[in-house]
Amino acid sequence: MFQRIRDAISRWWHRVESTYPVEAIAAERDELREEVMRTRRVLQEAATERARLESGVREDSAAAENLALQVSDSLARGNREEAGEAALRMEELERGLAEKRKLLERADRSYKEALDRTVVAQEEYRRRSAELEARQSQIQAKAAAAAQAQLSEKLGALDAARDRDRVSHQQAAAAAGAARVADDLARAEAAQSDREREQRKAKAEEALARFATARKSGPPAPASPAAGANKPAPPPPPRAEKTIGPAQS
Repeated sequence: MFQRIRDAISRWWHRVESTYPVEAIAAERDELREEVMRTRRVLQEAATERARLESGVREDSAAAENLALQVSDSLARGNREEAGEAALRMEELERGLAEKRKLLERADRSYKEALDRTVVAQEEYRRRSAELEARQSQIQAKAAAAAQAQLSEKLGALDAARDRDRVSHQQAAAAAGAARVADDLARAEAAQSDREREQRKAKAEEALARFATARKSGPPAPASPAAGANKPAPPPPPRAEKTIGPAQS
């Protein structure tokens, strides 16, 4: 029975330990982690957009240079029509390139801002995680101390119950032993009394036998005073008569 109680207490203690960390701390840590992941996603999007614009600016810049070369080559060959067409395309490309450079500048600023927010979010996450870890450790320590106190109380009650049960068993055993001793003593005294009666009876029989043997082989026993008292007493002897005067010869 006591082993089953100890197993139940052990299972209860493991359930107490499994309830920590506290849900609020876990929720706050998850919120901080989600904020870091969100800033990283924004940073990744900003980096992707900046890279795309940089690639477009490089391509358009290279195309504008090629068109400038075409204009110079066409003019050198005296083909003004071809040179003018190339110059128009170059102007259109440069207008688009100017717009892309503006977009690239904004994308670069957005990327830097996203990078700063990500760094701040990561630092905040590390700082708050350390604080939450310390708080969680304190809560776990307090909960463990409370659980240990409850466990000690339950084990103390269990030990007290076991001690009472042991004392009860000891008292019952002592009472049973005392009753057995009293019964054994009574039996021993009765047996001793029976032996003494048998011995006295045997001695009486031996005395009777000796008495009978003495009656058969020895002189007659003297009469008892009671028997002599019933016989008549003998008569007294006769008294001599006295005479007056001289005696007759």
